[in-house]
Amino acid sequence: MNGLVHPHLERIDRAIDALRAERHRISGAVPTVAYQGAPGAFSEDAARALAGEAAVLQPLNTLEDVFQALTMGVAEFAVIPVENSLAGAVPRAADLIRRFGCRVMAEHSLRIAHALVGCPGATIETVREAASHPVALAQCRQFFAARPHIAEVTAFDTAGSVAAMMAAGNTASAAIASERAAALYGGVVLLSEIQDRRDNFTRFVVLATS
Repeated sequence: MNGLVHPHLERIDRAIDALRAERHRISGAVPTVAYQGAPGAFSEDAARALAGEAAVLQPLNTLEDVFQALTMGVAEFAVIPVENSLAGAVPRAADLIRRFGCRVMAEHSLRIAHALVGCPGATIETVREAASHPVALAQCRQFFAARPHIAEVTAFDTAGSVAAMMAAGNTASAAIASERAAALYGGVVLLSEIQDRRDNFTRFVVLATS
Protein backbone atom coordinates (compact mmCIF):
# COMPACT_ATOMS: atom_id res chain seq x y z
CA MET A 1 0.00 0.00 0.00
CA ASN A 2 2.99 2.32 -0.06
CA GLY A 3 2.08 3.62 -3.50
CA LEU A 4 -1.44 4.73 -2.63
CA VAL A 5 -0.67 8.44 -2.49
CA HIS A 6 2.49 8.65 -4.62
CA PRO A 7 2.60 12.15 -6.17
CA HIS A 8 3.39 10.78 -9.64
CA LEU A 9 0.23 8.66 -9.53
CA GLU A 10 -1.82 11.66 -8.46
CA ARG A 11 -0.47 13.66 -11.42
CA ILE A 12 -1.33 10.79 -13.76
CA ASP A 13 -4.85 10.66 -12.30
CA ARG A 14 -5.31 14.37 -12.92
CA ALA A 15 -4.03 14.04 -16.49
CA ILE A 16 -6.42 11.14 -17.14
CA ASP A 17 -9.32 13.17 -15.74
CA ALA A 18 -8.43 16.13 -17.98
CA LEU A 19 -8.17 13.94 -21.09
CA ARG A 20 -11.46 12.23 -20.30
CA ALA A 21 -13.21 15.58 -19.81
CA GLU A 22 -11.85 16.82 -23.14
CA ARG A 23 -12.97 13.65 -24.91
CA HIS A 24 -16.48 14.03 -23.51
CA ARG A 25 -16.54 17.72 -24.50
CA ILE A 26 -15.61 16.87 -28.09
CA SER A 27 -17.83 13.83 -28.47
CA GLY A 28 -20.75 15.15 -26.46
CA ALA A 29 -20.98 11.77 -24.74
CA VAL A 30 -22.05 11.55 -21.11
CA PRO A 31 -20.90 8.25 -19.61
CA THR A 32 -22.96 6.16 -17.21
CA VAL A 33 -20.86 4.88 -14.31
CA ALA A 34 -21.99 2.18 -11.90
CA TYR A 35 -20.75 2.02 -8.32
CA GLN A 36 -21.60 -0.01 -5.23
CA GLY A 37 -23.40 1.83 -2.47
CA ALA A 38 -25.97 4.54 -1.88
CA PRO A 39 -25.61 8.21 -2.82
CA GLY A 40 -23.10 9.74 -0.43
CA ALA A 41 -20.86 6.66 -0.42
CA PHE A 42 -17.10 6.98 -0.76
CA SER A 43 -17.42 5.05 -4.03
CA GLU A 44 -19.57 7.89 -5.35
CA ASP A 45 -16.81 10.36 -4.46
CA ALA A 46 -14.29 8.19 -6.31
CA ALA A 47 -16.61 7.86 -9.31
CA ARG A 48 -16.90 11.63 -9.56
CA ALA A 49 -13.12 11.99 -9.32
CA LEU A 50 -12.52 9.39 -12.01
CA ALA A 51 -15.41 10.05 -14.41
CA GLY A 52 -15.98 13.77 -13.95
CA GLU A 53 -18.92 15.82 -12.75
CA ALA A 54 -20.85 15.32 -16.01
CA ALA A 55 -21.05 11.54 -15.62
CA VAL A 56 -24.36 9.87 -14.83
CA LEU A 57 -23.80 7.80 -11.71
CA GLN A 58 -25.74 4.62 -11.02
CA PRO A 59 -25.72 3.42 -7.38
CA LEU A 60 -26.18 -0.33 -6.92
CA ASN A 61 -26.43 -2.58 -3.86
CA THR A 62 -23.62 -5.10 -4.41
CA LEU A 63 -20.38 -5.44 -6.31
CA GLU A 64 -22.00 -8.24 -8.32
CA ASP A 65 -24.75 -5.82 -9.37
CA VAL A 66 -22.10 -3.36 -10.54
CA PHE A 67 -20.37 -5.95 -12.71
CA GLN A 68 -23.68 -7.16 -14.13
CA ALA A 69 -24.60 -3.60 -15.09
CA LEU A 70 -21.25 -3.18 -16.79
CA THR A 71 -21.26 -6.43 -18.75
CA MET A 72 -24.92 -6.03 -19.78
CA GLY A 73 -24.25 -2.56 -21.16
CA VAL A 74 -26.44 -0.79 -18.61
CA ALA A 75 -23.34 1.20 -17.59
CA GLU A 76 -20.35 2.09 -19.76
CA PHE A 77 -17.94 2.10 -16.82
CA ALA A 78 -17.76 0.88 -13.24
CA VAL A 79 -15.83 2.27 -10.29
CA ILE A 80 -15.00 -0.11 -7.45
CA PRO A 81 -12.68 -0.12 -4.42
CA VAL A 82 -9.90 -2.68 -4.57
CA GLU A 83 -7.63 -2.00 -1.59
CA ASN A 84 -7.59 -0.02 1.65
CA SER A 85 -4.46 1.02 3.49
CA LEU A 86 -5.84 -0.22 6.85
CA ALA A 87 -8.16 -3.11 5.98
CA GLY A 88 -6.27 -4.51 2.99
CA ALA A 89 -7.79 -5.94 -0.17
CA VAL A 90 -11.52 -5.49 -0.70
CA PRO A 91 -13.12 -8.95 -0.63
CA ARG A 92 -14.11 -10.34 -4.06
CA ALA A 93 -12.97 -7.27 -6.01
CA ALA A 94 -10.01 -8.90 -7.77
CA ASP A 95 -11.94 -12.13 -8.38
CA LEU A 96 -14.85 -10.26 -9.96
CA ILE A 97 -12.54 -8.30 -12.24
CA ARG A 98 -11.06 -11.56 -13.50
CA ARG A 99 -14.38 -13.40 -13.68
CA PHE A 100 -16.07 -10.72 -15.76
CA GLY A 101 -12.99 -10.05 -17.88
CA CYS A 102 -12.90 -6.31 -17.20
CA ARG A 103 -10.12 -3.89 -18.09
CA VAL A 104 -8.71 -1.44 -15.56
CA MET A 105 -8.76 1.97 -17.26
CA ALA A 106 -7.50 4.22 -14.45
CA GLU A 107 -7.18 4.39 -10.69
CA HIS A 108 -7.59 6.94 -7.94
CA SER A 109 -6.58 6.99 -4.26
CA LEU A 110 -9.18 8.61 -2.02
CA ARG A 111 -8.63 9.61 1.59
CA ILE A 112 -11.27 7.96 3.78
CA ALA A 113 -12.41 9.90 6.85
CA HIS A 114 -15.07 8.06 8.83
CA ALA A 115 -17.53 9.75 11.17
CA LEU A 116 -19.92 8.35 13.72
CA VAL A 117 -23.33 9.57 12.57
CA GLY A 118 -26.47 9.52 14.70
CA CYS A 119 -30.08 10.62 14.48
CA PRO A 120 -31.01 14.09 15.75
CA GLY A 121 -31.13 13.82 19.52
CA ALA A 122 -28.55 11.04 19.73
CA THR A 123 -25.33 11.41 21.70
CA ILE A 124 -22.23 9.28 22.00
CA GLU A 125 -23.64 8.08 25.33
CA THR A 126 -26.97 6.90 23.88
CA VAL A 127 -25.45 4.92 20.99
CA ARG A 128 -25.34 1.15 21.49
CA GLU A 129 -24.60 -0.02 17.94
CA ALA A 130 -22.95 1.34 14.82
CA ALA A 131 -23.62 0.00 11.33
CA SER A 132 -21.47 0.21 8.21
CA HIS A 133 -19.89 -1.75 5.39
CA PRO A 134 -17.58 -4.52 6.71
CA VAL A 135 -14.50 -2.90 5.17
CA ALA A 136 -15.37 0.40 6.86
CA LEU A 137 -15.86 -1.34 10.21
CA ALA A 138 -12.42 -2.92 9.81
CA GLN A 139 -10.92 0.56 9.51
CA CYS A 140 -12.33 1.58 12.92
CA ARG A 141 -11.09 -1.19 15.22
CA GLN A 142 -9.61 1.18 17.77
CA PHE A 143 -12.89 3.09 18.03
CA PHE A 144 -14.80 -0.09 18.91
CA ALA A 145 -12.06 -1.39 21.22
CA ALA A 146 -12.27 1.82 23.25
CA ARG A 147 -16.09 1.67 23.40
CA PRO A 148 -17.16 -1.92 24.17
CA HIS A 149 -20.74 -0.75 24.78
CA ILE A 150 -21.07 -0.03 21.03
CA ALA A 151 -21.63 -3.14 18.92
CA GLU A 152 -20.63 -3.49 15.26
CA VAL A 153 -23.46 -4.05 12.78
CA THR A 154 -22.72 -5.07 9.21
CA ALA A 155 -24.52 -3.14 6.45
CA PHE A 156 -24.27 -3.11 2.65
CA ASP A 157 -22.81 0.39 2.51
CA THR A 158 -21.57 3.35 4.54
CA ALA A 159 -24.03 5.95 3.24
CA GLY A 160 -26.77 3.34 3.03
CA SER A 161 -26.36 2.67 6.74
CA VAL A 162 -27.00 6.38 7.42
CA ALA A 163 -30.16 6.31 5.31
CA ALA A 164 -31.43 3.20 7.14
CA MET A 165 -30.61 4.69 10.54
CA MET A 166 -32.47 7.91 9.73
CA ALA A 167 -35.49 5.93 8.53
CA ALA A 168 -35.57 3.99 11.81
CA GLY A 169 -35.06 7.09 13.96
CA ASN A 170 -33.52 5.16 16.86
CA THR A 171 -31.09 7.23 18.94
CA ALA A 172 -29.41 4.02 20.14
CA SER A 173 -28.33 3.23 16.58
CA ALA A 174 -25.59 5.01 14.67
CA ALA A 175 -23.78 4.64 11.36
CA ILE A 176 -20.20 4.97 10.24
CA ALA A 177 -19.88 6.97 7.05
CA SER A 178 -18.61 10.24 5.63
CA GLU A 179 -19.66 13.63 6.93
CA ARG A 180 -21.08 14.28 3.45
CA ALA A 181 -23.40 11.29 3.87
CA ALA A 182 -24.49 12.64 7.25
CA ALA A 183 -25.40 15.98 5.68
CA LEU A 184 -27.12 14.32 2.71
CA TYR A 185 -29.51 12.30 4.89
CA GLY A 186 -29.91 14.75 7.79
CA GLY A 187 -27.79 12.84 10.30
CA VAL A 188 -25.75 14.35 13.12
CA VAL A 189 -21.98 13.91 13.29
CA LEU A 190 -21.28 12.65 16.81
CA LEU A 191 -17.56 12.07 16.31
CA SER A 192 -15.22 12.77 13.40
CA GLU A 193 -12.12 10.96 12.15
CA ILE A 194 -12.82 7.67 13.93
CA GLN A 195 -10.74 5.54 11.56
CA ASP A 196 -7.62 4.00 13.11
CA ARG A 197 -5.29 6.38 11.28
CA ARG A 198 -5.75 9.72 9.56
CA ASP A 199 -3.68 8.56 6.57
CA ASN A 200 -6.39 6.12 5.56
CA PHE A 201 -6.70 5.71 1.79
CA THR A 202 -8.68 3.45 -0.50
CA ARG A 203 -7.57 2.70 -4.05
CA PHE A 204 -10.42 2.73 -6.55
CA VAL A 205 -10.30 1.63 -10.18
CA VAL A 206 -12.47 2.47 -13.15
CA LEU A 207 -13.39 -0.58 -15.22
CA ALA A 208 -14.64 -1.22 -18.74
CA THR A 209 -15.48 -4.41 -20.59
CA SER A 210 -12.80 -5.89 -22.82
